Amino acid sequence: MTPQAPQDSFISRVRHLRKQEEEIVKQEKEVEKQWEDLIQQIGAEKGKMVEEFSKVHQLVEEQSSLWASRVEEALEEIKLKRSEHMAELSKEHTIIKETIWELNWKCEQLPFDVLQDIGSTLERCMKEMSVNRVAFPPGLRGDVWELQNFNAFLPGVVKQFEEALVSGYQQMKGFLFWNTLICTGAYGRKNADFGPDTDHPKRMKMRNAPQDSPEDSEENLTESVPCAWHMEEFTAGGH
Repeated sequence: MTPQAPQDSFISRVRHLRKQEEEIVKQEKEVEKQWEDLIQQIGAEKGKMVEEFSKVHQLVEEQSSLWASRVEEALEEIKLKRSEHMAELSKEHTIIKETIWELNWKCEQLPFDVLQDIGSTLERCMKEMSVNRVAFPPGLRGDVWELQNFNAFLPGVVKQFEEALVSGYQQMKGFLFWNTLICTGAYGRKNADFGPDTDHPKRMKMRNAPQDSPEDSEENLTESVPCAWHMEEFTAGGH
């Protein structure tokens, strides 16, 4: 080995390390960009999520204000009818009190035969008053019943919304899982490990069925169910 050989070997190793360093620097930049893109995407999706929830919140606020206004209008109408009803009852009460006072006075002033005629007339008047007496308006209770029914209906709506939000998200996760497998080609690989809980229904059906034609192969299954087909099925409600 010549004296120059160790130096050449050292220089070669340094060059190799510098090349690795350049590759690492390049990879660092690429990875950093990927991380930044991911953070930006998550931030953008967060903004969309907040915006959609704001729409839901706005809708709930609008409906709450609308129904509160309806209830307030019904309450004002009930208060008005209450005042009218109480005024009629008060008027009737006043008439009865005046009649009682007048009769007591006449009993003390008029002779017996005149009182008999007045008695028959009074009896007829009392019957008319009992027939025409102002009763509580029964139709007003319908407003209370309607409000009670609506309040009983609201918890069910909230529960349905919550269940739809959770179950819909789970269905979307399942769609993304299968779409990723198909787009990446993992679904069509024979050595891919799919258990009974994760396997696709069509694949499970074909696994137990005889392979009579090439059209029934797993490779053709992958080709017949492209990513776009899954997207159209999901957006069309076929999930």
